[in-house]
Amino acid sequence: MVERFLQLRKALGLSQEEFSSKIGMSRSGYSDVENRRNPVQERHIRLILSAFPRVSESWLRTSEGTMFNETPPSIVDVVNTFGFPDIVRIMLEAFDELDDETKESVTTYTRDFLAKVYENYHGTDADPAADDDLQQENDPHGSIMDRIPTTEEEIDAEVESYRRQLQTQAKMAPSQSAGSDDIAKIS
Repeated sequence: MVERFLQLRKALGLSQEEFSSKIGMSRSGYSDVENRRNPVQERHIRLILSAFPRVSESWLRTSEGTMFNETPPSIVDVVNTFGFPDIVRIMLEAFDELDDETKESVTTYTRDFLAKVYENYHGTDADPAADDDLQQENDPHGSIMDRIPTTEEEIDAEVESYRRQLQTQAKMAPSQSAGSDDIAKIS
């Protein structure tokens, strides 16, 4: 499988540093995988598929088929591939329909939200650089792959928290709240 990681990186014309940055790993962490100092893990495959949605999962895992899918996967395909709950599909579809400026605003808001989640999880005095998980990743808020809720209760709590924040934001700026009808549908 490591050979396919290298083939893909070269086909994309990316250095190890560029490739690792795009998939959310440190350069040294990715280099250790590519140079077989660390084994390929499922999360590495998921990071690549997430960063490069046109890459064929079948090719990446087994070398069967072509490196790239002819068409990008649909949102439903992505949700099914990663086993996300339906709420994620609804949010992704709503996001996909936004104009570029609103997408950028939502992205900024989400980054800020994740920073707050990290702060709440680790405490206000937490030093992200001292977190062992973060030594492996380039994400200043921790590896999102390592922090995904795994039980139904954790998922429900995260979704409810996010819903409350979106509803609060919608009330504060109703004219700018694209998708507020979608939030009401979910409630």
